[in-house]
Formats: sequence, structure tokens, C-alpha cells
Amino acid sequence: MQDKKADVTREALHSSFYELLKEKRYEDINVKDITENAFTSRANFYYYYRSKEEMMYALFYELKYSIGIEIDKRVEQLREVDVNDSEALSAILYPSIFRTLEYVKSNKWIFILDKRTNDFDFISTLRVEYEKNITKHFSADIKKYNNAEFIRINTLFYTSGVAAVIAEWISTDMQTSIKLIATTLYLQLYNLFMILYRTHIVD
Repeated sequence: MQDKKADVTREALHSSFYELLKEKRYEDINVKDITENAFTSRANFYYYYRSKEEMMYALFYELKYSIGIEIDKRVEQLREVDVNDSEALSAILYPSIFRTLEYVKSNKWIFILDKRTNDFDFISTLRVEYEKNITKHFSADIKKYNNAEFIRINTLFYTSGVAAVIAEWISTDMQTSIKLIATTLYLQLYNLFMILYRTHIVD
């Protein structure tokens, strides 16, 4: 029961912080603002965090962990698809990308805060998670056709492109539609799978 109450309090503090970020710059938000907006006491805040900076980093790392799980889940779905069947691949890949972008947008304010503070590089996190999970779920199959360095270089190239598109999207406060961004990323990742599976380099 106590744990549940603690979770509710932390969630209220986090939600308060997100809401305030819509109205104020990070530098202009203080602990009093956060607790008043969360309808809780400063004592409750300091029970969990020593400062707003500590809470911010806790949110960053929590989101980093969540992103890893989300991307892993989406990429793992692709393992069930015959990559040589372009229609089947498209049917899974595009919705997977779309849902990932929805997830990013639902956490919009923490990403925008990252852009303002430069304290935590979420773009690199996204790229690394995509690269890691594509390699994790597909490397055994791909290695039948290509050497490890070919896989690494191409995965790096295309996932860097994905990260760059998302970085641009965040830099404009996500004004471009998810549909357009998803289509762009879909083409990047679809091309990656086509290259890895249909180009045979074994030396």
C-alpha cells in the first residue's frame, strides 16, 4: 500500500514538472512550483529528490530505459516476418515505427527539455537502441549472407539517418505530422533490411 502511495506521489510530481515545462523555461521552474502544481508538500518532494536537477535526471534515465524496451519490442515483432516478403515487412514495419513515434511524442516535453539543456543525448540513445536491437534480432540470419563489418557499417548508416530525422523533428517542437516522419523513417529502415538481406558480401 505504501509503495502504491509513493508511486502516485512520484507520478504527480513528474506530471507537474511536465505541465510546467509547457508554460515555463526549465530555468524558471523551482521546487515550490512543482509541489504546488502537484498538490503535495515540499517535504514529499525532498523525500524522493534532493533537487529538481536530480528529478530531471531520474526522468531522463527512466525514459531511456523505457525507450530501450519499446524499441526492442517493435524490432522483435519483425523477427516473425519473412524479410524477403516486402508486403509482409511493410505491414509490420510502418505501424511499428508509427507507434514508436507516438511514444516519443507522448514524452514530448522531456525531449524538448533535453534539447534545451544539452544534458542528456536522447538522439544518440535512440540510434544506439535501434542499432543494438536490429543487430540483436537479425544478426544470426544476416550473417549467413554478409560479414559482420558490412552489417555494422550499414546499420550505423541507416540508424544515424533515423536519429537525424527525429532530431530535426524535435528541434521544431514536433510540428511535422507523425505520418510524414513515419513514412520517412520507414523508407530508411526498409532500405536497410533490403540491403542486408539482398546484398551478399561474405569476404
